[in-house]
Amino acid sequence: MKFKDQYIDDFNAVLLSKGERHKPEKEWIEYGKMPGSSLALYQDTETFKPYQRTIEILSKDPEQLTDLYQWLDGYGELEIDDGGYYKARVKTVTKDTVNIRTGLNKLTAVFEIQPFLYLPSETVTLIDGGTIWNPGIDSDPYLKITGSGSVVLTVNGVAYTVTVDQYVEIEFPFAWKGVLNRGRYLSGFPKLQPGNNVISWTGTVTKVLLNGRWRTL
Repeated sequence: MKFKDQYIDDFNAVLLSKGERHKPEKEWIEYGKMPGSSLALYQDTETFKPYQRTIEILSKDPEQLTDLYQWLDGYGELEIDDGGYYKARVKTVTKDTVNIRTGLNKLTAVFEIQPFLYLPSETVTLIDGGTIWNPGIDSDPYLKITGSGSVVLTVNGVAYTVTVDQYVEIEFPFAWKGVLNRGRYLSGFPKLQPGNNVISWTGTVTKVLLNGRWRTL
């Protein structure tokens, strides 16, 4: 188990149970009633609900218990299943003393898990455009465009315009909020579809750095 870039072994503790990965539930919005009926009308938000996951840990060193509590606090990347990590935050932590003489304590931590399992994803450098393979579902990539002036970035045939002054970093959800470094405007935010993604651009561009941030459900 790894959380916030630290392993459970760093605290002389062991994982007793890791809970279960849940099937993601879609988020729906009720927007009215069906005419002549009491049935509600719902709209698919294309998002998924987080879920709670209970994890049990055995602390074997009472002198490291305080550090263990500090570790089990806040928000970070949680590696607990094979193949990737979750974005998660700790909701509650409770302690049961297992053995007073030896100082063994069991901690029960309830995590709120965002539904996506993020897969290994390396940053690649594109000089003349190219094709990027997405091994998961639709993803929100990180992009850094180095260049100058008006640039049109095309992803799978869809064009996105942006003004570049030395460089611009594009990262969801900041682009969705209209916020980029140096305050440059982006006409939309590209998603990368499963399988092949064709990327090209026009304008003065030195290079494009891309991290797909691949994920699955």
